[in-house]
Amino acid sequence: MFAVRRATGRWMTVLVALLVTAGCGDDVRTPSVPDAAGEHPAVTPRQAALILGSIDAALVRAASARDVAAAGARVTGPAREGLAATVLVDKALNRPSTAPPAPTTPKLLLTRGRPWPRWFLAAGATPASATPVLRVLVSPDPRSPYGLWGQLVLLPGKQLPEMVSATTGAEPLLANAPGHTKTPGETVAHYTELLNRGDTSVHKAD
Repeated sequence: MFAVRRATGRWMTVLVALLVTAGCGDDVRTPSVPDAAGEHPAVTPRQAALILGSIDAALVRAASARDVAAAGARVTGPAREGLAATVLVDKALNRPSTAPPAPTTPKLLLTRGRPWPRWFLAAGATPASATPVLRVLVSPDPRSPYGLWGQLVLLPGKQLPEMVSATTGAEPLLANAPGHTKTPGETVAHYTELLNRGDTSVHKAD
């Protein structure tokens, strides 16, 4: 089983802040008909479901082969590093690797079509977890498919916030977007300092 971190509500904020400068898209075509306001998500819910299916198939291939390369570009960033580490441990212990369980009926947070890099979130319960699993899917450029960038299990009792309609898409925020308690960029910087310093962090109470 691939190791996953449990996430607090703060993790939710940080993940969104880390990716707010992106949009979303994929190696399948984006919607051709915008909504009445001229805006549309960069992938449709159907396209997102196909992407998630491709990622799950890639995870199964990698687990069966016990080789992260078998996942190709469908696993990237921290998720790829975690997969590689888990495979090494499984080989050392001479045990089979298994793919992490996928959310059965995931809720989607799709962003509106914007330049790359692009991203979206999928979250939902799995057969192995009583609390939602949060997945971050990223496409770095127009020629690259979406890959699983991270997968977190929320702590018991945590609930997902209300999400923007998947048929409209959420508006991506700039790192210095005003009108918030802290800008997205400040949130990332403060949380990084908290992770590095722990209880001695000046942002412990944030």
